[in-house]
Amino acid sequence: MFRKLPLLLPAGFVLMVLFLVFPLLAQGAQVLTNDGKTFKGTILEEQTDFIVMQLDEDQVQVKIGRDQIAHIQYVEEKEDFSREYPVFGATLSSPAGLNFVGGYYWNSFGVKVTGGYWDTRSSGIQANLSLKLNETKEFCGSLSLLGGVSNLILNHSHWTYGGLGLELIFHGFLFEADLVTPFDPNLFFIPVQIGYVLRFN
Repeated sequence: MFRKLPLLLPAGFVLMVLFLVFPLLAQGAQVLTNDGKTFKGTILEEQTDFIVMQLDEDQVQVKIGRDQIAHIQYVEEKEDFSREYPVFGATLSSPAGLNFVGGYYWNSFGVKVTGGYWDTRSSGIQANLSLKLNETKEFCGSLSLLGGVSNLILNHSHWTYGGLGLELIFHGFLFEADLVTPFDPNLFFIPVQIGYVLRFN
């Protein structure tokens, strides 16, 4: 089982990213057909000869041929939150065991620093450069390039690392899972962070 873990982690990581990106592909619209019918809902797929739409009224998915469509009016949803904001909070686990979190997010990306210093055996710092994949007022999912230094007595290691991170924040609760390569080939560790982060949006 443990031999398969390094292979399963990247696959699960990619699936989570696709799950976050998919809602960004959907767009609200109103479709008027040649026979005068109107469909209101969310366009899930657009092809050269058809579209797939989920209707607002009963959540049924319909497939409409392009030759049946007279006009498509795309709807821009108004957001009641800011996409630019600072973040502050705390997490458990790597890089320092108990970490403080601070950063700033812009419309499509953000920067975040996580870490702490408690004594010579429990300290560390990590920096994330994040790309937002999906965001609402209550939720933010990001994919990050990251690097850090960790000195944790829990795993008796002092190591530097770099890699990719997937961060999910929902109502302030944060979960981050990272795929990293330690710069010491004798070490193998999968950093995970759980905590609470305030988004001032």
